[in-house]
Amino acid sequence: MSQMELRSYEAQLVAGIVDGQRKFEEQFVQKYRPIIFSQLRRLLSDECRAEDLTHDTLILVLQKLRRESIREPEKLTSYLLSTARFVFYGWLRRMDNQVELRATMDDRTEGHLSLSETLINECEQKQLVLALNQLGVDRDREILSRRYLVEQTKSEICEAMQLTAVHYDRVISRARQRLHAQLQVQLEGVSQ
Repeated sequence: MSQMELRSYEAQLVAGIVDGQRKFEEQFVQKYRPIIFSQLRRLLSDECRAEDLTHDTLILVLQKLRRESIREPEKLTSYLLSTARFVFYGWLRRMDNQVELRATMDDRTEGHLSLSETLINECEQKQLVLALNQLGVDRDREILSRRYLVEQTKSEICEAMQLTAVHYDRVISRARQRLHAQLQVQLEGVSQ
């Protein structure tokens, strides 16, 4: 599916949801549930909790779509990922949930990064997001976001973007080259 076709599909999807057509809501959930779940599963070690927060995210976004309150429907994937993070942060603000998360994190202590390493990784991720947002090709942004921010597998990305394995390799290779060039531009701007 080309970028133009993808935008057209998302525009039809949003328009269908705004019109109250149930089939478009079902398509929305089928397309975006795996993406949201993957991101939340990375943040939580509890699959059931990640599933609950995935449903919360999808409900919130569907409600906004029904009210036509999303300003840029063509950036639906980014909006969904941001909403999922905010749903997670909202869940985490409650003290009981912090205790629950700490208890599950104790099981994963091996291989944890130090505070300074975590801060460096967050800075690198912010630079990556900035560079991704400045890429001129929407498909590059989508495939690289899915791979590096959401950490989806190749097969998950191929299914979501309707790519063959060979086509995926070509698309991600070109996208990485463009991203590398964009990061170089950012680094040159910082050094001046």
